[in-house]
Amino acid sequence: MSMDNKQLHQKVIQVKEMQESGVLRFEQPNPIADSLSRVRFDETGQVDPKTVDPNVKALLTLVELY
Repeated sequence: MSMDNKQLHQKVIQVKEMQESGVLRFEQPNPIADSLSRVRFDETGQVDPKTVDPNVKALLTLVELY
């Protein structure tokens, strides 16, 4: 899955909103939830792609199919 930074930002925000609303839940401990919590934003408020690891990318792909 290849996406530009704008798409990455939109998808990460969507997943975080799903998690906050309870649509997406994780049992704890969970490496995917841990990875998602490590995603950071740059000075412009956009997702820093360097902080998005393979666990988060897999989650984004799964949510995209949802």
